[in-house]
Amino acid sequence: AKEKYINSPPTNDSFPHYTVDNTVNSVTITSWEMVGSETWIVGFLPGNYWELYKFTKDSEFKTRAIKTQEKIKFRQNTTNSHDIGFVFMHSYKKALDDELTSGNNTEIVNEYTNVLLTAAASLASRFQPTVGAIRSWDNKLTTDENNMMNLDLLFYASQLPGGQKEWFDIATSHAFTTMKHLIRPNYSTYHLVIFDSTKKGSVIKNMTWQGYSDSSTWSRGQAWGVYGFLKAYQYTKNRDFLETSINLANYFISRLSNNSFVAKWDFDAPGSGADFSLQDSSATAILNTALIDLVEELTALADTRAQKFEETYRHVYSYLEIKKTDYFDPKKPSLMLHGTSNGPKNLKNQGLIYGDMYLLEGLNKIVTQTVQTSTIYVAETTSKVANSGVLISAKIFAVSLITFLFC
Repeated sequence: AKEKYINSPPTNDSFPHYTVDNTVNSVTITSWEMVGSETWIVGFLPGNYWELYKFTKDSEFKTRAIKTQEKIKFRQNTTNSHDIGFVFMHSYKKALDDELTSGNNTEIVNEYTNVLLTAAASLASRFQPTVGAIRSWDNKLTTDENNMMNLDLLFYASQLPGGQKEWFDIATSHAFTTMKHLIRPNYSTYHLVIFDSTKKGSVIKNMTWQGYSDSSTWSRGQAWGVYGFLKAYQYTKNRDFLETSINLANYFISRLSNNSFVAKWDFDAPGSGADFSLQDSSATAILNTALIDLVEELTALADTRAQKFEETYRHVYSYLEIKKTDYFDPKKPSLMLHGTSNGPKNLKNQGLIYGDMYLLEGLNKIVTQTVQTSTIYVAETTSKVANSGVLISAKIFAVSLITFLFC
């Protein structure tokens, strides 16, 4: 129902992150765990509102988006976090896109542009020339796979009026550093790398913070890599970034369970991939959204690899249609179930605010997708999930699911 997000606004300066279950008088009540405005996830609530507005054209969602992003505007001056891209590309960038296409009010456009420019300058201030990368945390010289998604802000803002070419160069350098130090020979990924700041950036070690082990592959980090390198390619047209995105996607897909198109929270964690409590639906939502864009880029290059990736994301949507009652519950506060915000801390089997946003973003891409060529499958065509006997149009699924949840 529409009330799912209309009734879940931030309380003062608190924002929803993940869902928690509490039992009261033998009744289980699911609610959002609220976090402060200084955290990395605060851009996703306005991002959800913008995606919902894009689909429904309900002005209430736009109003909510604008009011909510005002509460995080001050973060544009944050220089002690690498996650500023997450904060502003899903809030003020989406707001700017909307204003440029619908209102084009010069004052509003300038306001949103200036916020993005300031945020980009703040993020760029964390660049460490010694290692050619943006520093993730201040206690050690580290960078992580998630950071590939934050580069979007630097690339984008560098091309705005008043943007700096230096930001583009910083983002490009960071992407190359990530390729060198966070991707294994088989195209699985490490979560993070720690550099020695006293010895010209030599690597101390690779490790994980949210994965199962230092040698394992955290699925959401892998998905960040697929999407982040694709975005780097879209801005730079450097084919190394495109090929990296493709190889990371192939690895992710190869690790999906035969019984589920939804990823485990860590591909190497013990247990069955079909176990809901071990899954991270947000990783699959991120991957699917990235694959939709990847197909468009490959199609434009007449690259036949587009077919495999389109079949994959259509299969995922078909699987979710078959399992709709398992992964979606209109009575829960989140859209999507079975996410893992932090496996090592046992924060599993949750709804996640970012899982919801990437789900909506992907569905909106499907709904608005147009045929590129006659030789590549498109969203309007049907696909068959292996052994399911069920045919489903990805576009029909996108419309029906959003309608099921919100209309």
